[in-house]
Amino acid sequence: FFDWGQKMKKKGFNIVFAFIFFFSLAICGCSFLFSSNTISKVEAASGNWSDNCSSAVITGGGTQNNPYIIDTAVKFAYIAWGINNGYSQWNTAFYKQTANIDLSEHNWVPMNTFAGYYDGQGYTLSGLTCDSSLTQFAITKELSGTWINTGFTNVNINVTGQRAHYYISTLAITTTSTSTISGCFVTGTIYAKPDRHVGQQT
Repeated sequence: FFDWGQKMKKKGFNIVFAFIFFFSLAICGCSFLFSSNTISKVEAASGNWSDNCSSAVITGGGTQNNPYIIDTAVKFAYIAWGINNGYSQWNTAFYKQTANIDLSEHNWVPMNTFAGYYDGQGYTLSGLTCDSSLTQFAITKELSGTWINTGFTNVNINVTGQRAHYYISTLAITTTSTSTISGCFVTGTIYAKPDRHVGQQT
């Protein structure tokens, strides 16, 4: 005996199942699209190191006997980010560089101040560059600590906007009476529009 009611129930079940199945696929598809957009946003790097250093993991304790170890550009940029965002203990810590570091991938964002102890151990920081719209530029705007044994190579600082005054340097714009710079050298180019005033270069 053929049960039309049973057939209709089964057909209705199949329709509901198909609807749920395709609805689920649609939701997954939307989720995938939103996930892809989010990932693209995260991976789209800005031109500044401060926006591209969140993956840094720095070893050491920041003391004279156990300094923070700096061996990549991301770690070096993370120092500046931390100091500029209120991590005061980083500003007075001890650092030791253990490899040559290339900074050319992104523009450098200056530390507001550095009162710690940085020993480059004869290694280099190369490819230092900046956003051409800045009027003040250096590794740090003010140095009141110690920076030794570091080569700044292939420096490429170029500011040409319409501004009356520039304060441009490689390491520090200003230094205080407590600062020490020793065993450092610079190679490369620092250029400002010729008819503008350029401040102290260290």
